[in-house]
Amino acid sequence: MKKGQTSKRGGIQDILFPMEYMNITQGNNGQYSHQGANALDLAGKDTGRDLFYAPFDVRCVATGDRNTEGNAAFWQSVNQVRFADGTVDYATIMVLHDNSLNGIYPGATYKQGAQIGQEGTAGNATGNHNHFEIAKGKFTHKYDLNKFGIYHLPRSISADQACFVDGTTILNANGMKWKKLADVQVGGASNGTVLNEIPSDFIKESATFYCNVDKINIRLAPSLKGQLTGDWYENGMSVKYDGYVKREGYVWISWISSKTKRRHWMAVGELNKNGYNTKPYGTFK
Repeated sequence: MKKGQTSKRGGIQDILFPMEYMNITQGNNGQYSHQGANALDLAGKDTGRDLFYAPFDVRCVATGDRNTEGNAAFWQSVNQVRFADGTVDYATIMVLHDNSLNGIYPGATYKQGAQIGQEGTAGNATGNHNHFEIAKGKFTHKYDLNKFGIYHLPRSISADQACFVDGTTILNANGMKWKKLADVQVGGASNGTVLNEIPSDFIKESATFYCNVDKINIRLAPSLKGQLTGDWYENGMSVKYDGYVKREGYVWISWISSKTKRRHWMAVGELNKNGYNTKPYGTFK
């Protein structure tokens, strides 16, 4: 992303890669300080000190000591944000090695695209860079310790599952699968009738549903108010799906339509009071 760049679709901010140039010098599960961790060392355009921008509206939730923690700064999204894997949730990031934490303190807030850091060497880092980690969910505590003796951000995920790279010049992507905004479509409706993204309560499951009832309508959102596509499944038909949600007393499976390239939803069973699918509309394999 570039300074001041923003992105919001359907009322939800997209997570943007926080530097103008991507040059990854150590990636996930690296041989040195990243063993067993989802962490990136970002060196920017050259050996200078590139700026680090807020990937979404942020609030500082914690900081760390200069010498022992590399001037660590922990930021949480002000609201839920959209990840590059299509999910919507709160996000927490950790940034290390900035030489100064001026203006960075618990409670400080910055808008998406504002500078919140700069490459540096705080914590005896080798060469100017920022150490970057990102996690799904709200901030709970600063570090977990893994079996390799590496401290890392709790619940961290691979950054290419989180950040869109629009506005970033890629010099070294470290072989990761980065996405642009156009790769994750978002329904334009805000009234719950269209949901083209993966919601936070989405449970991934790769399976096939075989319908054994007369007719089930296909919708553009997991709701009885969801917009109808005009298509349906009948007894004897089947569909491969990639996950499901439980809403409004039903199990809703979902898949990307090969015809429209949009996410489709279909109720395939009724839930009991304990949330179990006790009245399925077919079989699952």
